[in-house]
Amino acid sequence: GTDNNSLIEQGLPVGSTAGRTNVANIQQIGDRNLSEVRQSENDPGTPNIDQNLAELVQGGSDNQSFITQGGQLNKANVTQDGDFNISTITQSDIGNTAEVSQFSNGNVSTITQSGVGNNATVTQGTPGVN
Repeated sequence: GTDNNSLIEQGLPVGSTAGRTNVANIQQIGDRNLSEVRQSENDPGTPNIDQNLAELVQGGSDNQSFITQGGQLNKANVTQDGDFNISTITQSDIGNTAEVSQFSNGNVSTITQSGVGNNATVTQGTPGVN
């Protein structure tokens, strides 16, 4: 459909000592859709690893995706197929991976990573066209 919004917010309360692996999976087909995923890190000082996963697929034009992940060893994967889509990924801490694939024209991708040992990959363009 069109003009849809989704928000997934995952995390543990401050003071929690449990580790976590949150998984968010969103698929939106149509135009002018907005998706946001927020996955927070464990309470600082706990020995546990976060390992959050956010996967987002949007088919259509003028879509926007925002993923924010805190902590270690997180993975964000965005696929957008259509024109004039926007993807923003923000990751903090170490060992995170961000992958964005945008097909068609006029798309914008922003990846911001703080910390060390992070990886970012952006693929843009129309498949089969150089």
